[in-house]
Amino acid sequence: MANPVIATGLDQPEGPAFGPDGVLHLVEMGEARACVSILDPEARLRLPRYGGRPTGLAFDGDGGLWVAGGPG
Repeated sequence: MANPVIATGLDQPEGPAFGPDGVLHLVEMGEARACVSILDPEARLRLPRYGGRPTGLAFDGDGGLWVAGGPG
């Protein structure tokens, strides 16, 4: 059985993590996008870049989202 495709058109995706609500989050590291993407089953949401280039993410025990990054 082949692996299912859950998203296309991502720009250098990295650091996937499921949030407390079970929704998949990841960063798109490509210079053209450089954002956090939320792959909600209803629609893909993108959080704007607040500075730097996101390179990974994780959720803490309280459900807070932490984004690692570097110079943008």
